[in-house]
Amino acid sequence: MKIKQAASYQDQVRILKSKGLIIEDKNDCMQFLKHTNYYRFSAYCESFRYEGKGRFIEGTTFDQIRNVYMFDQKLRAWLFEVVEEIEFALRTQISYHHGTKYGPDGYLDPNNFSRYHDGRNFQHHLRTILRENKDSPVVKHHNDKYDGKYPLWVIIEFFSMGMLSRFFKDMYNEDKNIIANLYSTTGACLENWIQCVTTIRNRCAHYSRFYDWEFADYPVFTEKALPRENTKVWGHLLVLRNMYPNEYEWNTELVPRLEDIINRYKDDIKFEHLGLPQNWNEWLTK
Repeated sequence: MKIKQAASYQDQVRILKSKGLIIEDKNDCMQFLKHTNYYRFSAYCESFRYEGKGRFIEGTTFDQIRNVYMFDQKLRAWLFEVVEEIEFALRTQISYHHGTKYGPDGYLDPNNFSRYHDGRNFQHHLRTILRENKDSPVVKHHNDKYDGKYPLWVIIEFFSMGMLSRFFKDMYNEDKNIIANLYSTTGACLENWIQCVTTIRNRCAHYSRFYDWEFADYPVFTEKALPRENTKVWGHLLVLRNMYPNEYEWNTELVPRLEDIINRYKDDIKFEHLGLPQNWNEWLTK
């Protein structure tokens, strides 16, 4: 099959109209497509098409889909802000426990990890991040004053979220459970939650879609009342609730802000495309 040829902005509007999308203002639509990749926008169109067909569900408007796009944009910004605080706290808790138990450079000893730890690969990643950050004042300081030796609580700030997730996964179960106790859960659950947070962070960093998105991994909860195998964003929101370090801020600022975002676009979004129950805000409040 031949690769598709590029379409002009005018042609993109015509293609959308030919598939049944109602566009009241062609110029408005074209201006939107000039700063939003057509392929990116088309991903949001899928929720408004007849299943298995290319045509839009009767009555679907461009404004509806654009509103869903805008909703997703604001949801993603909210998620990234939340994940940032969770990541900061997690780095602190992991480095504090491991550093106090095994020493400032105990992370370099494979014996301080489970048998799943690949020490050689870990050392390779350490060299890579130090090389990438060679101009950082922190790296220069430790190279000059400490012969290139870094305590865990310093070097962990250069870990990617994926590397942080792997570090926790490789820890002994006893160590994982001690940290997990801070989140009122088990080491196995926290390992799953960290992976979920990593997925959210990566999708935020790449401006990926959350609305009507099926996650490959789903959160695991010890509480029986919480949803099982929820592959929409709702399950991941519950993980964020459980891991956010400031309960007061979560309840009084973040949940109300999310509620404002949802209410603003409630006429165009569908709860099932997010996995949300009707009383989602009650569930999300700690």
